[in-house]
Amino acid sequence: VEYEKYVMNRKIEANVAIDMARNTILPAAISYQNFLLENIMGLEEVFGKDSKSMSIAQRDILKRTSTLVNDLYDSIKRLRENKEKVNARKSTEKVAEGYGDIISPLTEELGEICTKMEGLIDNEIWPLPKFQELLFTR
Repeated sequence: VEYEKYVMNRKIEANVAIDMARNTILPAAISYQNFLLENIMGLEEVFGKDSKSMSIAQRDILKRTSTLVNDLYDSIKRLRENKEKVNARKSTEKVAEGYGDIISPLTEELGEICTKMEGLIDNEIWPLPKFQELLFTR
């Protein structure tokens, strides 16, 4: 019974993490990429060759955002694939071990990537309350 309860809780946790990352955070990050690309291209259109020195920050943020988008996508994929493998195990005890040893660390990794994105993506685009807002909201 304890194994079943543990598995159910970890399964819910992993499913919610996958769903939020895939359906909420990833689209917001891609929107932010597009926002940065439009800004960089607008500077190029107006300033030509001089735009490169005027868009150093935007290019750096775009590069970091793009890396995190790829990391997030890979993390979602790994979590989903491993969840399927763990769920296919024969005994509840083995499934529980898989959730503890494999799924929980992958869920934490996914959360860490989302936390990095939260600190990078513009408040206007970020779809959830930011941690900082939660700390200081009464």
